This record gives sequence, C-alpha cells and structure tokens, in this order.
Amino acid sequence: MLRRCLGAAVVLLACGAGAALAESTASPADARPAFEPFADFRLREENNFGDRDGRSNERTQLRLRGGARYALSNSLTVGARITMLESSRLIGVSDTASTLADSTDFRIDYAYLRFKQDDLTVFAGRFPNPFFRTELQVVWDNEFNPQGAAATYQLIHAVRARPGLDVTALYYPLQYDWIGRESTLTGMQWVLKQASGGSRYRLGIGYFDYELHGEPNVEHEDYVRGNVVVPGLGFVSDFKLLDVIGDVMLEPWGEKWPVQIVTNYVHNRGATTGEDAAYAVDAYVGHLEHSGNWRLNYAYARVEADAVFVAFSQDNTSIASNYRWHSLGVEYALGKQVTLSGIWYRYRPDDARYAGRNQADDWLNRVRFEVNVTF
Repeated sequence: MLRRCLGAAVVLLACGAGAALAESTASPADARPAFEPFADFRLREENNFGDRDGRSNERTQLRLRGGARYALSNSLTVGARITMLESSRLIGVSDTASTLADSTDFRIDYAYLRFKQDDLTVFAGRFPNPFFRTELQVVWDNEFNPQGAAATYQLIHAVRARPGLDVTALYYPLQYDWIGRESTLTGMQWVLKQASGGSRYRLGIGYFDYELHGEPNVEHEDYVRGNVVVPGLGFVSDFKLLDVIGDVMLEPWGEKWPVQIVTNYVHNRGATTGEDAAYAVDAYVGHLEHSGNWRLNYAYARVEADAVFVAFSQDNTSIASNYRWHSLGVEYALGKQVTLSGIWYRYRPDDARYAGRNQADDWLNRVRFEVNVTF
C-alpha cells in the first residue's frame, strides 16, 4: 500500500507540473535559452593490501565524463551526461588506464527532462539522485542515477529562526536484465534545514521500499555483492529502509576551518536475517572553496549484511555490506577547478557468517590518491 501511495505521489506531482508547463512555455520572445556544457576528469592511483589469503595489487584508473544542460524555457530543461568506459559494471565506472585509453565505448549516465517552477521540481528519464545523502554512501553510491520519475517540493521556506522543509518522492522501475519483472523502488524523504551565518544544519528522514521479484542475475555481480542470497530463491530479506541523516556545520575556528559532522542511521524493516542496521559518522575540518584550501576528514561505518540494498550502495571498498571501516582523508584545492586528494580505507567483515570469500579477521586496506579536474 505504501509503495502505491509513494508512486501515486510522484505521478500527481508530475501531472501538476505538466498542467503548469503549458503556461510556463509561453516565455517572452526575447528570452534566450541557456546552453551549459560541463566535464570532469579523474586520475586515480589505488593500492590494495592486507588480504592474507590474497594478493596485493596496485592499479591506475582514469575517468572522463562530459555533458550539458539546455534550457528550453524558463521552467523546462533537458540534460545529459556520458562517461567513456570499458567496464560493463553499472556502478563504479572507472577502469584501468590501459583499457580505457583504447576504449570506444560510452555510457549514458543520465538523460532527463527537468521541470522547475516556484517550489516544485520534477525529473523524468534517468537523472541525478535527488535525495539528500552522505559522502559515506551507505545507501546511495555517488554513481547511482535513478530512472523513472521524481519530484521535490519545498513545503516550508526557511525564514530567520524558522527552518525550511522539503519533500522528495521517487518511482523507479528496476532493470529486467538483473531482477524479475515488475520490480520497483519507491521512496520518499523529508529534509528539515536551516542556515544562519556560517552555520547550518540538515535533518533527513527517508523511507525506501524495494519490491524485488525473482532471482537476481549473478552475472551482474554488483547486485549480489554482500546481501544474503539463496540460489534458486533470490534475496532472503526484503528491503524496506528507514534512513535517517543528520548534518551540522559550525565555524568554531573561523570561516577558513569550518567543522562539519554527518551521521547516518539505516534500519531495514524487511530484513529476516537479523542483519538489519547500519551506522556511520563522518567528520570534516576545512573546505575547498578557494585555491590553497585544505579539508581533512575521518569516518567510521558499520553496515550489517542486509541493512542496505548493495546494488546501489558504496563501491569505495571491496565489501558493500557486512563491513566495519575506518577512513582517513585529506584534500587540497590546487586551483578553483583542480583538487588533489588522498584517502586510506581500513575495513573488515562485520560478521563471519556472511564473510564469503573474505577472511573474517583480515583487516583490508585500500589507499587512493586522486587528481580531479572540472571544466
């Protein structure tokens, strides 16, 4: 019932946008549409070690993406982005430098229509993730771009001491090639937010309901890389995620060194294994808004085996659920469009019963150095 209500909410908001569209497209004759191209490039050096029954490995990866937005009217925009890649993985589109340099393959990251008028924003197609989320990527990987329809409505505007409130709804029919027909994701999130001077806070509460039918296609390893799956039956648990995110930023040492604390708690109400909870906290000091700025961060996360749906969760480490991790990172703004960064992940399986091919008592390590350039 809740899944149908969430789907209906998106459809109703989209219909409201369509009704307003006829009026909005009658823009003044002298209004000129805006074309905004953009691109980014990432070069990464990665080293993995600490697996006592495996081999250490080092690899160089690169990624190149490009896209554009085009304003058809004051309210309607089309957008698209492509990624050059060799890999067939749906999440984590980096590949090694040698294969990517010879690649002629491209993937469409997203291609969408966006309608925005007053407090309402509606997406249709394949579009950037509309939900408030954390850099820990417990529920959503940064490469996750849903498809279908989504809408965000600003219910309350933030005014002085009164916080603002946004609500976002999503309806996403899942791909037939890796899960059974009529599988869907529906979700809704409420975000309370307020900013004053150099400080701000946000509180997000979301509910995401996955209706999964049939057995996952094991050829798509991204979708079975941690959740408990029984051959011939499919996922042991359902995935009905309550997601709570808190974010606060303060300036105890001035505007150059702000402090940001982000927390994330997830409870899977559909888990049947008892592995139903995820906890994460991330602390940042500094920012990257100007050339010469630094930002430091430390993070801790514990995610049980069926706490999240691993098809869409983080791929920063080789374990997508049933893990404990610590990470320590440093970033430097070399210029307005160039960032240098390094991060060390230290992680291990959380529960030996679901460790799979990983040794339960092995602390694994992944160290990354990156150069990111935006155009």
